[in-house]
Amino acid sequence: NKFKKIYVLPIFVDIEEIKNKISTFSFKTKYPEFDKIVLVLARLEKEKNIILALTAFQKMRRFNNRLGLVIAGSGREEKWLKVYVKHLGIETNVRFEGWVTDVVSAYKTTDLLLVTSFYEGYGMNIIEALSCGCAVVSTDVGIASEAGAEIVPYDAGEIALKSFDLLVKNTKGVLNPKLIISKDNYLMLYKQTFS
Repeated sequence: NKFKKIYVLPIFVDIEEIKNKISTFSFKTKYPEFDKIVLVLARLEKEKNIILALTAFQKMRRFNNRLGLVIAGSGREEKWLKVYVKHLGIETNVRFEGWVTDVVSAYKTTDLLLVTSFYEGYGMNIIEALSCGCAVVSTDVGIASEAGAEIVPYDAGEIALKSFDLLVKNTKGVLNPKLIISKDNYLMLYKQTFS
């Protein structure tokens, strides 16, 4: 058998670089009309299930009319999502940002990342957001549970309650320390795969 060893390496995320990065913009400054900002950062495609995020946000807004939802991303569902926002009557509280190249600034200047995907291969946005101290509420996809996100079912009411609770408590996101690996340690593990 020519394959004697199988190595499984984690996806490397430079946590220290994320923590030390200075924000280049602030959603809090851009949208001062909102007390708290919920972020959806995703491709606007069906598998991201953003309809559920919008429905949950409508319920959250009933608790506080000064909540904002920023949707960062673009995709085939964008036009339909804008129609659905109007249908829900939440257009005064929702902002469509398009693609954001500096995702770290997005996470550092919002209060909560909401992930309602049907599936994720990994969930890099969850790792990055938690590394920035941004609370994460997520369906049980990818690495969400292992990373330290608050896991919710596919239920708009439960998502709204969990999200609003974290917002009221000013909960900060904390990445599971078991997932933190230094660049040097990662490179050492990578080199070992060739020996």
